[in-house]
Amino acid sequence: MSITTGPLSSAARKRLRSEPRGSMAMCRLLCCRDYCLRSRARRARLQEQRAGEVARRARSRDVRDALTDRASISAGGGRHVVARHPADPRCGFPRIPSLEHRHTSCAPRIRMTQPRLLEPGAIYLVTRRTLRRHHLFAPDPRIDRIFRYVLAIAAQRTGVRVHAAVLMSTHEHLVVSDPDGRLPVFLHYLHRHVALATKAVRRWEGAVWDHESTSIVELRTPHAVVEKIAYAIANPVAAALVPRAKDWPGVTTRPREIGTATWRIARPPEYFAANDEKWPPHVELRLEMPRAARDLHLQDDDFRELVATEVASLESAARANVRADQRTFVGADRCAKLSPFRRARSWEPIRDTNPTFAVGRANDDARRESAARVRAFRTAYRQAFESWHRGLREAPFPAGTWLMRERYAAPIAA
Repeated sequence: MSITTGPLSSAARKRLRSEPRGSMAMCRLLCCRDYCLRSRARRARLQEQRAGEVARRARSRDVRDALTDRASISAGGGRHVVARHPADPRCGFPRIPSLEHRHTSCAPRIRMTQPRLLEPGAIYLVTRRTLRRHHLFAPDPRIDRIFRYVLAIAAQRTGVRVHAAVLMSTHEHLVVSDPDGRLPVFLHYLHRHVALATKAVRRWEGAVWDHESTSIVELRTPHAVVEKIAYAIANPVAAALVPRAKDWPGVTTRPREIGTATWRIARPPEYFAANDEKWPPHVELRLEMPRAARDLHLQDDDFRELVATEVASLESAARANVRADQRTFVGADRCAKLSPFRRARSWEPIRDTNPTFAVGRANDDARRESAARVRAFRTAYRQAFESWHRGLREAPFPAGTWLMRERYAAPIAA
């Protein structure tokens, strides 16, 4: 290429011809030309990469949508399904396309989360984490009081019964029963006000909770209830924070408190206005005995002993893992000094599934039965949802549907 050609203006090329070879002005013009050439090539490469990425996504979209609904129902897999029929604008959804495109492969598709089966009287393990694993809930008397206070008020207003509660520095664990089928209202109230109060205490800007949805695992058997309560209590030990669960300085539950303890919490001075009637000066929260004790034909003391035994087993396994990895426990004092602006750096596996139920160890029959139950519910829900898209408002949704019933007054099958 001649030195007088390239991506330069006519004035620059004319000046380049008039400059003596090797002059400073000629060097600057040549550098400018080379930079423009490299920029043009870089833009071309980026456009080619973007076009290839768009083509790759278009090829994989149909395959991904076809596989989504098969994603490990027994483990609660698959966060999304694809609704083949676009929605009716009368219920607040996008417009329905013309009939000639409705059932073609080019028809627009609507993404929706998997329908969740929520039946009154069920017991759940609830887990939610902070944004990017920040230590926003590091042990602090102010944070502990806020969490207990909001938890007590949310339980009173929705009728949810709390059996165990553990607040780690980066996430929460709750084991609750939902007698009236109002778990979504309970969680919305709890997470909203805990987040707002935490932002006031920590002087935190932005979101407090992670963008992923709350993990809600239905405990289908009494043994699953025992295992998950013990799992929540022993979580500080499994995370190599303290050698014993009772040493955790934050919000926790001890096995002997289940069915006996009553938390009395004064209104926190942060965020909660003293002249607002919805924030009483004192609240109480009783840790209820779960129904699993009766299902196992156990007295309350025997059930607490069963949970304590499971906790001790989990603690022993966690201490053995720490020794095998040649690590040490962080300790209660260091946990209390964690900065909320720092993030947890421990390795964790990538979460590819979101379990919807648990049945306990070595309970294959209950697992198959629960998987068939969830599969039947999702099939019936999808059929009713597609009927609604076609304008059939009398199509009933299966029992256990919550959102369509509460938001759109959809009929529910008996």
